[in-house]
Amino acid sequence: MAAPAPARRISLVGEYVFATFILISVLQTANFLLAAGYMPPPYFYNANDTFMDWYNTAYWSNNIGTYDIWRSIYPPVSFLFLRLLSIHACYQGSGWIFYRNCDWLGRVTLLCFFCVNFVLIFLAYAKDKSRTAVPRAIATAIGLPMVFALERGNLIIPCFTFFVLAHSGLLRSARLRWISSALTINFKPYLVLTILPNLIRRRWRAFEGVAIAGIFIYLFSFAIFGFGTPADLLSNILNFNVKKINDYVSQSFYGASYSSIVGVLRTAFPLIMTAIGSRSVDLLNLIFPLSIRLGQLGVALTFVGAALRPGTVPLRRLTALSVMVVMSSYEVGGYAEVFFLFLVFYERWENLGCTIALLCSYLLCISVDFPIAHVAHEIFDSYLTNRTVGMDVGVYLGELVRPGLILLIEYGLVAASLASVVRDWHASRVRGEMGGPVEAVA
Repeated sequence: MAAPAPARRISLVGEYVFATFILISVLQTANFLLAAGYMPPPYFYNANDTFMDWYNTAYWSNNIGTYDIWRSIYPPVSFLFLRLLSIHACYQGSGWIFYRNCDWLGRVTLLCFFCVNFVLIFLAYAKDKSRTAVPRAIATAIGLPMVFALERGNLIIPCFTFFVLAHSGLLRSARLRWISSALTINFKPYLVLTILPNLIRRRWRAFEGVAIAGIFIYLFSFAIFGFGTPADLLSNILNFNVKKINDYVSQSFYGASYSSIVGVLRTAFPLIMTAIGSRSVDLLNLIFPLSIRLGQLGVALTFVGAALRPGTVPLRRLTALSVMVVMSSYEVGGYAEVFFLFLVFYERWENLGCTIALLCSYLLCISVDFPIAHVAHEIFDSYLTNRTVGMDVGVYLGELVRPGLILLIEYGLVAASLASVVRDWHASRVRGEMGGPVEAVA
């Protein structure tokens, strides 16, 4: 049911207000960078590590040892992609600083994909709902998750290009959408559940098309790159799950789930117990995992309901929930939020659940954080400003709030979806009792 005209106008004004806050936060980040020499929290705490997700991967794309030394968990397509779009001579000898400074093609490629994403995001939203295209494109394209991905130089940037093509209405060809979806899964395997909504909605050809394309892309890239067997990937994934305290701390700095914080609580129990007390630690160890499990249960019920009542839950919403349920159990960086945020911004202000999801999505895109505990003062050579800087490292409010906002989005979409399933079931009962079709009450 569409919202009344006054409510639509109010929500539209509200979206532009949020977009303005996001723009202001981006400008404040740029101003802080120029003044202090580094990007403020929640951006990565090592000012000399900018773009290194890209250049670390590019190094192993141009040298042997990708799966047995570096122990990558990603299929070969990422490494083949970077081998083609990097300067091979830059990765022979010297060191990490030299690799990054030498390979200008990597920076140009990364920035080009970032700009292309902005255009594609706007076109995708404009094609579906032109009134809100501008604020939603601003939130998705230059909000915190996307800018964080750019600062890290993460392969999410090119992966997201294909994600937009796969899950928007920009491509008319179904086969091209299947190929785009298959590429996203090969770039980021935790997106594999995005093909599940096709099964739930009984879109058999789409499911088969993405699955076949995904297998073909893997085999093709493996044949050219020469490394990355299924056994290698499985072994490295199992090894990846064995984490140390430093891994949990790094993930929780800008994480997408409370699972990293739970890891910190459990691996650094004596230190944290001294700081906040054993009862608080026990309570957090109960609340955080329970909130994750409730969300996962809600998504499972939504999938079951959508399978029993096909057409009641939008395909993009099911895809967003499939991404979120993976993120709640598989530790990924906060930049991975861009995948479900892009899909959530297709929702309308039509019920409480969707309203909560949209509000929380806008909040996640604001580049701001507030310190609550100081831990240390570190000295780094800032890559972006080419000078030595001092940085305060500590615990920030966003580390606790952002995973909660993601859970609220998940809960809101689950509530809206289950309500639609129940309404459809009730309407079908009314039609059956009255012996013919009747108009369903929204």
